[in-house]
Amino acid sequence: MYNPEKLIYDGCLPELLQLTKTTPQMTTAIEIAQSAELYEKEQNYSAALEKYEMALGKLLNLLQNEPKGRRRDLLIEEVSRWMDQAERIKALTRGSTLPHSLSTDTYQLSLNKILYI
Repeated sequence: MYNPEKLIYDGCLPELLQLTKTTPQMTTAIEIAQSAELYEKEQNYSAALEKYEMALGKLLNLLQNEPKGRRRDLLIEEVSRWMDQAERIKALTRGSTLPHSLSTDTYQLSLNKILYI
């Protein structure tokens, strides 16, 4: 069963935030994704999905120019995790009237393209 109480995951975020502190756009996008996790935990799925989509859009653009290395690996891990969470929200709210600006399938295709560049 889906449990939003177990959503906040901190695994590599502290390290990722440390590695991205010289790139304000990236730090901001990560903070937006973190706010999405908080909205999701509060079961405010509409706001959570909006924040996930905003963060993923920014991060995927930034990832295209990210050189190989630890920061890129951590970003890919987190982007994949946030995509999964956005998909869970979509599945949970399927049939409701939540607006969906971009499909996370589109984000997944973009991530796959970035991974194989």
